[in-house]
Amino acid sequence: RTSRTKRHRVLSNDATYHQVVRDGLKLGPVLVCVAAKDYARSLACSKCGSAPRCECGGKLHLKSAKKLSCSLCGASPNWRCPDCSNLKYILLSKGAARIGEEFRKSFPNIRISVSTSEKPIDQIEGKAIVIATAGMEPDGEFGSVVFFDAQYLQNLPELRSEERLRRFVFSLLSKLKESGSIYLDLSPMNRLSRAVNTGNSILGLNDELEERKGAKLPPFWRIFRIEADSISRILNNLSKENEEIEIFYENDRTALLRVAVDKGAKLAESLYLLQKYRSISRKPLMAIEVDPYEL
Repeated sequence: RTSRTKRHRVLSNDATYHQVVRDGLKLGPVLVCVAAKDYARSLACSKCGSAPRCECGGKLHLKSAKKLSCSLCGASPNWRCPDCSNLKYILLSKGAARIGEEFRKSFPNIRISVSTSEKPIDQIEGKAIVIATAGMEPDGEFGSVVFFDAQYLQNLPELRSEERLRRFVFSLLSKLKESGSIYLDLSPMNRLSRAVNTGNSILGLNDELEERKGAKLPPFWRIFRIEADSISRILNNLSKENEEIEIFYENDRTALLRVAVDKGAKLAESLYLLQKYRSISRKPLMAIEVDPYEL
């Protein structure tokens, strides 16, 4: 069985998204999807390329056109590059506020709105462009959909980044008018691009499953995240009963346990009995996650 949606015209060349927007405006409002709400989430020194950082060590980003902000402490420092003393930086990625500025210049006579968690837009109609962060897309049908930052979202260092992006993209395609077009900033050969182009949402899933199998990840392997005091002593005793488990320590309180899926039930039973013993002994209980959503 395959899961199919209507086929739409898909473009993925940097020079084409303006045309996708123009074509979409003839049919109705246009949706532009971005990853970040601020002006720019990633910067670099214009001279040496170093990443601007706050005194606390946090990464600096632009909240607005000229306001630097620390991602950790929230300070707005007067930045100077510690490596080359340069005062100028360049934008490596753009947020909704910056993209809104660019669209206002490119489409001066079109109503342009920005929908974020701080200022959501529920509904949009007529000849308009709405720039939205994930989950903040207004209701209604769109003449075209432009996906920026798809490559960034697909390559996040998370187990389910590609899975989440696939679900996100196909959920928004249901809001696209039948003759509408799509811009996706991925290579045409990318498996998600091919899935969107053919209207087949499961195209490429077998390849993704094979990758997970080779990397010993769910659904072919079970992974348990355990958090507790004296975690190494607990797991040393546990591994004597379950010699097939692989153990990886995240820190001095947290560890990941990995075991083949056919051995998962045995390990789960061992953890259940250990948790029960700790409860009876009035020891602090372990925090246990099975196949954690994020690794």
